[in-house]
Amino acid sequence: MNGGKRRKTQRMRTKLCIFSFLLLALLAPAYADSLVVPDQGFTTWAGEYVSPCSAVIDGVSATIICLDIARNTYIGTTYPYVANYPNDLTTTLHYNGTNGATIAASVAQYNEAAYLSIQLLNTTNVDDRGALAWAIWDIFDPTTVAKDLASGQLTSAQMDAVKAKLTAVPAGFTAPDYVVYTPSDRSSGGPQDFVLVKTPEAPALGLLGLDLSALFGLFLLFRRRLSRS
Repeated sequence: MNGGKRRKTQRMRTKLCIFSFLLLALLAPAYADSLVVPDQGFTTWAGEYVSPCSAVIDGVSATIICLDIARNTYIGTTYPYVANYPNDLTTTLHYNGTNGATIAASVAQYNEAAYLSIQLLNTTNVDDRGALAWAIWDIFDPTTVAKDLASGQLTSAQMDAVKAKLTAVPAGFTAPDYVVYTPSDRSSGGPQDFVLVKTPEAPALGLLGLDLSALFGLFLLFRRRLSRS
């Protein structure tokens, strides 16, 4: 009898360990080993290449949106990046401190950028794409955008179009799934950061065909079995 109880307890501990491992795999931050933007036909607007652009992330093709106008990403160069999800933006370039933003304001900025990115992906109009791309840059780096306006690179009419895109963002908008790719090189000479408005499936859950609700269901089942033993 005692041997049987010990075996049941050991099985239960093993199941709980598996559950804990899967839950940690879900909550742990994801990392992208590499990101490269290949040579392609870019759209230009107000003298700058504007998104969307194609990229290869860990060997997988993706469409991404540039978030930063001041930094430079060189075509064909592979860079190490970190993938940040909406539930943890603490290591992104613009989190808590960009232009004096609070933490809450920083999260709102990324939601706003994700909204504009969705609009950008849904249009092929050059003027719309240009205004949307510059609107995203104005969220995170209004100083550089203002300088480009003052220098004449960005015309007043174009700036009006940018402001119209920003004004059109719904108040309190919470973006759907997205990933912010943050360069490991955070220096001023480092590459740009990007957003991909589709979150990859968590590897552990993808392999097992389980979601979080299923994991909690299994956990409750294990607890009921333990209470009966």
